[in-house]
Amino acid sequence: MALDSIPGPFQTEGQWFRGALHVHTTESDGAMPPEQTIRHFQRGGFDFLALTDHNRTSNRYESSTPDLLVLPGVEIDVGRSELGQRYHIVGVGIGADFQLRPEQSPQELIDEVVRSGGLAWLAHPYWSGLTSADLLSLSRYFAVEVYNAACEDFGRCHSETHWDELLTRGHNVKALAMDDHHWPASDSFKGWVMVRAEDLTRDAVLHGLREGRFYSSTGPRIHNVLVALDWVEVDCSPVRMVSLVCNPTLGSRVSAGRAGTSTYGRRCRGPQGYEAPAEGHLLTGARFHLSGQETYGRVQVTDEYGQRAWTNVLFRREP
Repeated sequence: MALDSIPGPFQTEGQWFRGALHVHTTESDGAMPPEQTIRHFQRGGFDFLALTDHNRTSNRYESSTPDLLVLPGVEIDVGRSELGQRYHIVGVGIGADFQLRPEQSPQELIDEVVRSGGLAWLAHPYWSGLTSADLLSLSRYFAVEVYNAACEDFGRCHSETHWDELLTRGHNVKALAMDDHHWPASDSFKGWVMVRAEDLTRDAVLHGLREGRFYSSTGPRIHNVLVALDWVEVDCSPVRMVSLVCNPTLGSRVSAGRAGTSTYGRRCRGPQGYEAPAEGHLLTGARFHLSGQETYGRVQVTDEYGQRAWTNVLFRREP
């Protein structure tokens, strides 16, 4: 099976920009007014953000500065899932002609976001109780939230299982780590995207997101990922675990892990995971041997505090 390497952010031209794309203000159920929220994220080291208040479009582009881009956005609860829950769909970069209509179906809403030039994704699928049937019934959304900080208190903040089922079924959906910011003391600066873009403009940032030229994180940094015909190599900030996640029951053999200038380590949690060998030693990368049977692959790293970072899909093969 031929390997199809998917262009990511690591070998593309441009700069890294840090973004928050799921943010609420007092215009819905957030704690801070829009302008205060914008400055809060600017002080937190973010380069761009989108205000996504519930069921109303927010466009504060005029609040952008040379160092902070503010994108228009919205979060809409719509329809009913298989288990009777509402879908929460977030749209960013929506155009001025975006139309929010009563009784839109989830698919009609996604289509309208895309038609207006924006990007749509499914927010917190685990917290929302979305099933595989719910996810597979929709199209044209570009991502799901793999992490949502506001859902931590409910024990439903991670949605890797939902994402991996879509990938296993051949849907190249991307993943986002989001604050879903409401309260600065509890859900600020916990999840973000790192986008590779030519400059800090609406078109460049949206293009980077649309093309998957980003990774998501709750802390760790992924510096580089190289994909070859029979191996994948990862460089990252010091972490406890480096994993190459692929289709079920199939792992990719670890060739080497890297800690400082030494190469050592041991397998852990299945053949696709690589863990630092002893407390006090952290990995700064790993190299994985591909068996040729993987239908997709993505990298996930976990640091000593349990914080994670995720690439999007790096390669695919036809099953």
